[in-house]
Amino acid sequence: MIWDNARIHTSKAVKEFIENYADTLFILNLPPYSPMLNPQENVWNKHKTYFYEYKARTSIQEIKNFIVDYFNHNNSNTIETQSLVNARSYYK
Repeated sequence: MIWDNARIHTSKAVKEFIENYADTLFILNLPPYSPMLNPQENVWNKHKTYFYEYKARTSIQEIKNFIVDYFNHNNSNTIETQSLVNARSYYK
């Protein structure tokens, strides 16, 4: 299993799980924030930047619409999303 050093990966429950299955698991920890090794970091960064903007929403429906619009935009803009996932800026 390959994962980054997210806080959840070091929780007590995860540590216990790993101990219980130590004979069948191989854990490879990536360095913290390593987009060259884990291009998904680029996607998370984009999501965080977009969702953590300081915009007040006046209703639950407005929040739902905001989320749906965001994911519709990403699903229709595959070139941008692929460029994040492929991390092509790291290939020389």
